[in-house]
Parts: sequence; C-alpha cells; structure tokens
Amino acid sequence: MVPRIVLLDRNCELTKLWRQVLAQIPLASETKPLVSEGTLQDFKFDEIATPAAIVSPGNSLGFLGGGFDLALREFFGGLPFERFFRQTLQEVYRPVMVATPVPLQLWAKGGFEYIIHVPTVVEPSAKVCFNEEGSRPSHRPVFDAMWSALNSIPTSVKTLVVPGLCTGYAGVPIDKSCQAMWFAISLFYAKRYISSRLLNVLILRFLGYSYEAFYDLDGLEEECHEVGLNLAQICEFDINESLLTDMIPKIDISKTSYTRGPNSSSI
Repeated sequence: MVPRIVLLDRNCELTKLWRQVLAQIPLASETKPLVSEGTLQDFKFDEIATPAAIVSPGNSLGFLGGGFDLALREFFGGLPFERFFRQTLQEVYRPVMVATPVPLQLWAKGGFEYIIHVPTVVEPSAKVCFNEEGSRPSHRPVFDAMWSALNSIPTSVKTLVVPGLCTGYAGVPIDKSCQAMWFAISLFYAKRYISSRLLNVLILRFLGYSYEAFYDLDGLEEECHEVGLNLAQICEFDINESLLTDMIPKIDISKTSYTRGPNSSSI
C-alpha cells in the first residue's frame, strides 16, 4: 500500500504555497497529499489512516528543544519522552538529511507508531542554506531530507505527517522548500512507473548536477514522451527559471499497468 502524505505546518504562507503547487501536480486521488494548517495539537487524528509516522526535522543529536521538535516533545510526553527518543537514537551524532525511523513503542499516541528522525541542522545556529553569494543552492538539503524520509517509511505505515522542512533554523526560503518537498513527493509516487535511469536523471538535474558521468540519454526521449516529459526541458532545468511541472512525470496510476526496472518492487 502506498502511504498517504500529510503536510502539516502553522505557517500560513507555506501551507498556501503547498496548496498552490498541489493543484498543479498530477497525482491520483488515492495518493494526493493532504495539506493541514495548524499545530500538532490542532491536528485531526481521526482523519488519517493508521499506523502513522511523523517526521522530526531537528538536530543531529536528537534533542527536541525547539520548533516542530518541541511540539513533538510536548505532544508525546515531555522531557521523559525526549530521553527515550535520544536513547533510542543511541545518543550519538546523526548526519544531516539521513533518516532514522524510531519506533515509539509504549510512547505511541494518536495513531503515531514511529517518528522518522531527519536532522536538517547539526545544531540550531548552523544553517544549511547558504546566502546568495554561497555555493550551495538552498533546495538541495530540502530534497535530500524529504527523499530520505520517504524512502525510510516502515512498511506498516499508512500515513506520513511532514512539517515544512528547513524553513526554520536551517534558513531555507519557503518557496524553495515547497518546490523541493513536492518534487520529492511526486517522484516517490512515480518511481514504480519509470526507469531508475530516468528517476536519477530527474533528481540530478533538479539538484543542479550533471548526469553525463553516469548516463547517456539513448532511448530516454521515448520514455520521457510516455510519461509526458520533454527531455530537452529536463536537461535545461533551472530551479530559478523553469517550471517544476516540467520535471514531474504525468502518470495516471489508475490507467497504468506497466512498471519499469527495480523501482517496481516497492514504493
């Protein structure tokens, strides 16, 4: 079963952007993510399929002292829960953008049986987003965090709740965060229906990297055509100028019977 994604944040500007992009992305109704504006305390738990998981986008040491992580700590049981959480993470440094599912066991609540820990900062003052004069585009860490979380969902989980990623201490502009999160979600649902080569070329180009060291494009234009993509637009993609929809496969899952490559085994 394909997990349902729920995007939850109290930042009304971010949730507005999420909804605007969602309206443009071709996803089947059964996989269409939901957008919820508000806090974790406001969340309507009876409206999601369970068991569920929720993303912790905090720091590399697993402390839950600020932002969305603080809300998680308060929701699940305060400082005793934080101690349990950090002990489960073995109280060691976890690299940024690397996801670790944490089973909640006796701390499970509201249908949540897992927290997926994806550090977006090493510590709160260390931004992952460089300024305009820097060398690292701000959408890269957001995509990596979202992609890592999606591909770490335990098989039993039916719903994944995700807050805005890297928009707090990490310092990423909300428009770039929104684009990167949606792109990762779209590819997560599409990856069963496209080849690993096309999947990786799309990711490399979205992140601003070259594909030439890994792939040639022989025959890829035909596959792009099958899923409503233009290979030239993919090769020329620029996060600041191109349309995000130029990079998202247009697949009607209800009418699609084919699968390609190793991505067809699971989602």
